[in-house]
Amino acid sequence: MVVAARESRRALALDVRALVWQNKRFDAETFVKTGHLAEYRAYPLPDTPMMREALAEAYREKERLFGAK
Repeated sequence: MVVAARESRRALALDVRALVWQNKRFDAETFVKTGHLAEYRAYPLPDTPMMREALAEAYREKERLFGAK
């Protein structure tokens, strides 16, 4: 109870105006609990001959392990 109350007070006291302005969103509770912000996103794979071969090999391996679907 005490820890939750302290986290709640810290979340309310946190000045997040700059972070909201920069990121357009901010989860104060997560920041208070973890102490950092992390944004994960998937980036498109490059379309190179080496990447195409690697994807084809991964597809063949998947078919070998799990069968054709």
